[in-house]
Amino acid sequence: MIMGNKKMNIIQAVLLLNMVIPILAGLFVYLTSGHQTYISEYASKIGIEMRTINYPSIIRCYGCDFLWGYSLCSGLQLFVTDGLYRHALIKVITASMLIAITMECLQRLPFISGTFDIADIFVECGAICIAAFITNLFKRRHQNEKRCIE
Repeated sequence: MIMGNKKMNIIQAVLLLNMVIPILAGLFVYLTSGHQTYISEYASKIGIEMRTINYPSIIRCYGCDFLWGYSLCSGLQLFVTDGLYRHALIKVITASMLIAITMECLQRLPFISGTFDIADIFVECGAICIAAFITNLFKRRHQNEKRCIE
């Protein structure tokens, strides 16, 4: 039983890292891309000045969306502890995609900051699928290791 809890803690730690690292990387790109945003305005008000980095256009336009979609899927997997993994993964992918689509569509409202872009939705959905695939591989590897130990 202790070994099972240890394996679960490792998986949860990996999911947490897969959530936090992309958020921080996306925030870094967002702050250093040179665009005036609410986040960069707030950062400058509290004395944080970030040097502008000239990113390739694919990173500048879609990098943050990719990282945040990846992070969203990984983060939701921390909270879905369904015994049937395949069904839990389908729930996480569906919820992640619905959240990503909703967040992007909200940018069409005049009082919400941001620019609606259908390509952002495809990038975020692709990132969600990649995060689910990578997590699935990791969990299967650890399940196989557990079977070998027993």
